[in-house]
Amino acid sequence: MVEDLIDCGFNAGVFQSSETAITNAFKAIDDADFRMILQHPSLTRSESECRAFVNLYKEKSSLGGWIVDNEAEFEKFDTYAKYLSLISSLDALHPAFPMLYAGANSKLLGAGNDFSTYLNAAQSKMSPSIWAYTFASFRKNGCSSYINGTLFYRDVGLISHKAHSLKRPFWGVCHCQSKVNFDHEFPTPTEAMLRFQVFAAIAAGARGIVFDSYCLTPNNNIQTYLLAPMDSKGNKTPIWHYLKKVITEARSYGDRFMGIEFIECRYTGYAIPGMTHMSGSFGVITRMSTSLAGTMVCHYKSGNKNHMLILNRDVDNFQNIKFETQKNPSIFEVPSYPVLPDVGATPSTERKRTLPPGGYIYLSWDSSVKG
Repeated sequence: MVEDLIDCGFNAGVFQSSETAITNAFKAIDDADFRMILQHPSLTRSESECRAFVNLYKEKSSLGGWIVDNEAEFEKFDTYAKYLSLISSLDALHPAFPMLYAGANSKLLGAGNDFSTYLNAAQSKMSPSIWAYTFASFRKNGCSSYINGTLFYRDVGLISHKAHSLKRPFWGVCHCQSKVNFDHEFPTPTEAMLRFQVFAAIAAGARGIVFDSYCLTPNNNIQTYLLAPMDSKGNKTPIWHYLKKVITEARSYGDRFMGIEFIECRYTGYAIPGMTHMSGSFGVITRMSTSLAGTMVCHYKSGNKNHMLILNRDVDNFQNIKFETQKNPSIFEVPSYPVLPDVGATPSTERKRTLPPGGYIYLSWDSSVKG
């Protein structure tokens, strides 16, 4: 299974199981280009248990880090902080951090808290070395799937801004498994859904992607996990093939985004509270018109070198957009997957494009070059 995970494009996995199973897993990945991040109750149950657990695995060459909890609960921030400090004192070579919660659960956010208050408390109490979070981006209503828009755009924007203001790494999230949970359903992700989540995270300045997937067996009587990248027998599902395509595509942009500074995200189409609507010029774009579904437009910079992603917020339909750019001969354009030959600047500053579901356009330009 490790070979299949690496073949898909994953370079690390979060593992929570018995110490015997963890030891066996380390043996399985010993010679592989793969890292294991450990999330285990022993890390926060008692100081003696935490010390013993960390000392048992900290010398493993395939260790990638420590996670003190998934969907970190506001009321436990002081406890997490104590154990994060202890883990760091025992192992200074590997990051220790919580997986933060994004959503509307008041028990996890803290009574009366909004997400911004939750993040501020996370910084003041825990000062995470990596800002990572979990969030189920899509919901299902009858036969239709929809993005959990108000929370999705708000949360990715707030946590990205917090991480970048602190100059800490930000990891985005891609939910890649269907699930029936109480009174709602998380739909089976399509290739467009996966591409949208991955490139929305990249657009928001993520330096890593957490692919959120669980075991396939029910963990209680009222919650059932369904289709995942690999089934309960270790066979690849269609989601595995979608993910391999999307991860390969995302990695092709690695060199372009290495070491650049995230500037800002703006949005066209239907408005959501907390989102900055795109009006007038932004980066190299002087104006843009889209459908009501709209786009997510993000700008990055390194010196005079600029980058921009224009992402289709509609994961079910193609979207025709039109935008005008400055007269800059250095503008370079790459369309969405499947990746076609790079398209250079056109004679006209006006560009009409069709974005595939969840797809995007990548632009780059040199701001020192004048038209």
